[in-house]
Amino acid sequence: MPNQIIATLRIKCPDEAEKSHVLHEGESVRIGRDANNDLVLSDPAASRVHATISASSAGVVIADNKSTNGTFLNGRQVTLRDVQSGDVIDIGSSKISVEIATSKVVESLSSSSVSRAMTAQLKPISVTVLVGTLYQTEERLPLSVPSPQLCEEWSAHAAKVVKEFGGAVDKQISNHIVALWLGGNSSEVAANAVKAARRLSELTTVLASQMSGCGIEAKLIVSSGHGLKGMVGGAQQKGNNFTILGDPINAAFLLEEGIEDITQKIIVCPSTAELLKGKFQSEELKGDSSKPDNLRAFIIGPSV
Repeated sequence: MPNQIIATLRIKCPDEAEKSHVLHEGESVRIGRDANNDLVLSDPAASRVHATISASSAGVVIADNKSTNGTFLNGRQVTLRDVQSGDVIDIGSSKISVEIATSKVVESLSSSSVSRAMTAQLKPISVTVLVGTLYQTEERLPLSVPSPQLCEEWSAHAAKVVKEFGGAVDKQISNHIVALWLGGNSSEVAANAVKAARRLSELTTVLASQMSGCGIEAKLIVSSGHGLKGMVGGAQQKGNNFTILGDPINAAFLLEEGIEDITQKIIVCPSTAELLKGKFQSEELKGDSSKPDNLRAFIIGPSV
């Protein structure tokens, strides 16, 4: 049985007819100018391997692959971000419109039916998200994306670690992993996510010691909040749950994007720091006072 359809991408390159690509659950597509990409853009402003879009039952994520000209979501440059239905991704002069499959189901209902469906099928659930990003480090050079082989090896280690602490890797996009913990005691779950992040940091150090000529480091962000969990559209037919995350995952992405130089430390959002009181020491990360409140972050210290 084919995987559930998560979204449809509509791609418009300059001087070309619009084309579309259906994203299935568990699928990642590479986008760029090179002919080996899953979605090839005949756009001179696109990098050879410009960005990656990944889909799962928790939604769609766009990741920039250190492109020359950047990846833009609704006009704002992003490195890693959750994508909603109706969003537009700009790569050079090309535009990719995103239509989440479940949105079509909900929009086809009357307003009263929507209300009943939301009440009956979508339930609040606590969510903790771990976003891990692997970087290659070389003396006097900026951080860069490691080779695909190294990213895959690191992601395989991450999946085992996350599972050990009760979570699951939801997506692996280029040098990023997104892991989820759903439900349960929020404080205990947040603590498990931090323990997983620590173990992954230790494993990254071990992998780095095995390399010569350059090293690797990981940026590890943990965010907690609430989402909605329920059966919508095709997921209902399969008997699976479709989870709509929203704020926790975007908070993690914003921190990953906004905190540039912190690696090999566990960074958490304010809501996670609150959940961890009495379990771990924490210290607020002091930064540019002009940054918005959603970039407030804490560095997690030793266990209490």
